[in-house]
Amino acid sequence: MIMHDNADPAAYLRALLDPSERDFVDRVEKAKTAYMTSERDEDLARLLKRLTTNAVIRRDPTKPHAANNRAPGKGVVIVGPSGAGKSRLLDETFRDNAAFPNFGIKGTWCPLISVTAPSPCTLGQVGIRLLDLMDYDLRREIRENNAWLRVRQQLRENNILFLAFDDLQHVLHGYSEDEVQKVRDTLKDLMTNPEWPVQLILSGIPELLPFFRHDRQLRRRLRFMYLAKLTPKQHAEFLEQALDHYASEVKLKLAIKPEDDLVARLLHAGQYEMGITLEILAEAMEEALDHDANRVTMTDFANAYASRNLMPDDQNPFVSNAWHTIDTTRLQTKDEEEIDDATTPVGKKRKGKKS
Repeated sequence: MIMHDNADPAAYLRALLDPSERDFVDRVEKAKTAYMTSERDEDLARLLKRLTTNAVIRRDPTKPHAANNRAPGKGVVIVGPSGAGKSRLLDETFRDNAAFPNFGIKGTWCPLISVTAPSPCTLGQVGIRLLDLMDYDLRREIRENNAWLRVRQQLRENNILFLAFDDLQHVLHGYSEDEVQKVRDTLKDLMTNPEWPVQLILSGIPELLPFFRHDRQLRRRLRFMYLAKLTPKQHAEFLEQALDHYASEVKLKLAIKPEDDLVARLLHAGQYEMGITLEILAEAMEEALDHDANRVTMTDFANAYASRNLMPDDQNPFVSNAWHTIDTTRLQTKDEEEIDDATTPVGKKRKGKKS
C-alpha cells in the first residue's frame, strides 16, 4: 500500500491526471477561488482597524507598554443570512491584513486564531477546538471550565491578540438562558481579562442578534456590521465586473446577449445573497469547462442552477421567462424516479451548442 504525506493527502490524485486534466483542474480551481472585493471589504477593514488600534492602547498611559497594561478588548460582529458570504469575507480580509501576518499558514505564528463552531456544539467543545489550534496536548479529557482556563493561558503563551468565532449561533442551540449567559460571560471575560485582554471578531446569522441585545455590558463593547442583500440597482455593475473577472480567470468568453438579463437572473437565483450568487457564477464556469467549451452560455448557468436545486425548467431562473416569480429557496424533494423529465439533475444536463 502506497502512503503519502498527510500534508498533501491529494497528491496521489494529481499524479493520476494527464496534462489536459491538470489544465482543467487548474482552471476550475481559479473559478472556485476567484474573489471580488466590494464595499463590504472596505467596511470590515475599517472595523478591524478599530480593533487593531485598541490592541495597542494602554490601560494606564503613565506606565510602559506591557501585557498587563493593555486596554480592555473590543469586538466586531458580522451578521448576515446563510449564503451572504460571511466566512469568505472574513478569510479574505484576514489574509490581506498586515495586522494578521501568516494567517492560514500552518506552523507559523499569527496573532489571530479563527475557529468555526460546529453544529451543534457546546461552549466546552469550542474551547477544546481552540486548544487544538494552539497545539495544546489534548490526550486527557478536559472539562468545560478547565478548557477555558487553559484557553486563557494558551492565548497568553502563544501571543494571541485576536480571536474570531464563525457561526457563533451553533454554540447556543438547546441552551437554557443560564447557559446562554455563560457564553456571554466567557466572551466578556476574554475581552476584559486584565492579564491578557483579546479582541473578538464574531459572526453568525441574524437570529444571533438577541444574544447580544440581552447583555448591556457585552453589547457596549461591540460594533456591528450587517451584510444586506444585493439589489439590481446597486450591484449590477459589481456583478458585470465579476462575470468578466471570472471568465478571464478561466480563459472563457462570455456568450451572453443583453436581452438575456443574466445579471438580474443571477441575482434572483442567488437569493440576492453575495455568497450564493458568486457560487453559481463559478459553477457555471465549471460547467462550460466540463464540456470543453471556450465560452460560457446561459445553458451553463441553467445547468449549474439545476444541479443545486433539482427543479424543472419552469422553476429555473435561467430558463423560465417568468424567472422573477420563482421561489429560489426551494429544493426538489421527490424521489429520483419521480422527478419530472424537464428536471436536469447531475448526469442529465441540457445540451448547449459546443463552441
